[in-house]
Amino acid sequence: MKNASRITASTLGVYAGLLGAVHGYFEILQGNTMPGGLMISAIGPPCRPELATHACFPALTLIPNFLVTGIVALVIGLVAAIWAGSFVQHKRGGVILMLLSVLLLVVGGGFVALFIGLMAGFAGTRIGVPAHQQLSKPRRLLASLWPWPLVAYFVWVFPAQWLLGHFFSTFLLNAILIFFFCFDLGLPLLAVFAGLAYDQKMI
Repeated sequence: MKNASRITASTLGVYAGLLGAVHGYFEILQGNTMPGGLMISAIGPPCRPELATHACFPALTLIPNFLVTGIVALVIGLVAAIWAGSFVQHKRGGVILMLLSVLLLVVGGGFVALFIGLMAGFAGTRIGVPAHQQLSKPRRLLASLWPWPLVAYFVWVFPAQWLLGHFFSTFLLNAILIFFFCFDLGLPLLAVFAGLAYDQKMI
């Protein structure tokens, strides 16, 4: 059944939207105050970015108010999650998800949510696109990986990262860039292309 791209797009898109909404929740907690600039930390004091494995959720906002930024990010994040879960497979569904992800970025939804949302939107634009040639050996290898990169990503995001941060926080802080690029960015990217290759294999 040709649904790997849809599953990937929906799952990653829902997560991106919810992650942006979580940023919004923490921004709301900072109250009716003005940020020091365009670059903000969604989680305010006493959180210290250099001591937190999540770096206090760095974000960008064009709205000069934490409370308003948080409310807007929360709403747009939930809209993006609903769209990804229900409509990403429709015509222009992937493009709209990417636009929502960019909008979420500029209202405090965070940078990781942008990347994940763009990857999900890209997968959405490829749903139902026919293959024009036989799969190459590298793409057949990618197809054989499905769905494990997606599974591994959410194992990392939820239990593994937090457990590692709780019990081995110093180690994780020292190696955070390696883990970030390999797991937080690399696994969703691999999941998208594995899903696309799998769907082409099923044609």
